Amino acid sequence: MPAGITLEACDLVSLNAEYGRKSQAVEESKARVTSLEGRIQTLKSDVALTRQQFDPLEKAVAAHYAALSERSRRVRVAERVSDDAERFSDAVSARLGLIAKIEKAESEIGRLKDQLAAHRFQAGDVIVQLSQRFDETIRAIVPGDVSGSVKLDGNGLHPKLGGDRTSAAIESLKIAAFDLAVLIRSIEGRTNLPAFLIHDSPREADLGESIYALLFQYVLNLEAVGDTPMFQYIVTTTTAPPKDMQSERWVRLELHGSPPDQRLLRVGL
Repeated sequence: MPAGITLEACDLVSLNAEYGRKSQAVEESKARVTSLEGRIQTLKSDVALTRQQFDPLEKAVAAHYAALSERSRRVRVAERVSDDAERFSDAVSARLGLIAKIEKAESEIGRLKDQLAAHRFQAGDVIVQLSQRFDETIRAIVPGDVSGSVKLDGNGLHPKLGGDRTSAAIESLKIAAFDLAVLIRSIEGRTNLPAFLIHDSPREADLGESIYALLFQYVLNLEAVGDTPMFQYIVTTTTAPPKDMQSERWVRLELHGSPPDQRLLRVGL
């Protein structure tokens, strides 16, 4: 027999029943499809309506965020302005403090200037007398017509020689002459200093042979004023003094580099 052909009798009743059930199921499915399609249309309408309602809300939210961002920006700006204002206030306070200090300093400077002017006025006679003694000393130890003077200003005392020339020799000479002028004022009892002076190593090479000798002679002439010397003058020098002053009366100590027992403190340091 050919394959695939059955010899059993066909059950039409059962097939009809099955067909009926499936047809009913198809009809029910079609009804459901129709119902769903109708619902889809309804949902589309609802979606469109919801979209219409949502769009303004979305725009409102975006506007709210934009406003919030702008507000935050303004808050940051306000904070910076507040910080700047606080720093400005501190700067103003500091400036006022500095102004007060400057005014106080200017007032103090004015007071000191007044005191200095009064001091200069009171010291005027003293400076004049000291300048005269300095001039006398210069004329006594410097050959030729050379004058000297002493000026007082805000920076102190300034001995001047001739046309205010300057050199190493002139500076050494001015210092020696000024010291002797102050010594003379002490001898006269016009200072609060003792009539005592030490000159450390004025050298012939600095002053010149003639001035070096006249320096010693000038001090010797001062010693002759009065019954007894009214001052003490010690001079240390590596250049021998004038011959007439090399006696024991004036040379109190003589030192040498060698041998060691003729050095200062009698030992090699």
